[in-house]
Amino acid sequence: MRIPTVAAVAALAAALLMPAVADAQSGKRRSAAEVARSVPVRAETADTIRANAADPSGNYRGYPDWARFAFGPVRPGGSGGR
Repeated sequence: MRIPTVAAVAALAAALLMPAVADAQSGKRRSAAEVARSVPVRAETADTIRANAADPSGNYRGYPDWARFAFGPVRPGGSGGR
C-alpha cells in the first residue's frame, strides 16, 4: 500500500517541478559583448587613489590596492619611509 502512495507523490512532485525547470533553462543566451556591457564599471575608490599616488611608476600594478600602498616607495604626505 505504501509503494503506490510514494510513487504517486513522487510523480506529482515531478510533474509540478517540470515547468519551473523548463522555464529556467529556456532563457536567451547573451553574447560576450552583452555580458561585458552589463558588468558595472569599477569606481575609483579612495584606496585606489592612495595606491596610485604611492606607486606612480606602476611597479606593483597587479597587486591589490592595499598592497600597492604598502609596497610603494612613495608615501603621500612626505613621510618617505616607515
